[in-house]
Amino acid sequence: MSQNPTQLGALPETGYVRQAQLIGQAPVSAEQAAANRRAGKRRVRVCTGVVPIIPWSSATLWRKVNSGEFVAPVKLSRGVTAWPVEAVREYLRDPSNWSRANAGQPSARGQRGGA
Repeated sequence: MSQNPTQLGALPETGYVRQAQLIGQAPVSAEQAAANRRAGKRRVRVCTGVVPIIPWSSATLWRKVNSGEFVAPVKLSRGVTAWPVEAVREYLRDPSNWSRANAGQPSARGQRGGA
């Protein structure tokens, strides 16, 4: 999938970005949120959506993290995993020549969801 960089979201100046900021999030209308609540599904709040920084799915993001093709996230606290903005920027400057050695951090994938 090829997208013009101007169509993608922007990184904050400093700090960390969460998964939803990296890969985006579809908007949820009031009607969709109400239907999701009735059906017991996730995404029960109205949101305007998040423009992705990288055009990948969640599965592709984690596959690339685990294979060393993308920046390893940092575990900030229980249930909070994020990517350092500077490391993501470094990756985006030259994705084809980026390697895990650039990040200097192991993958936090194994800790995701309750460690």
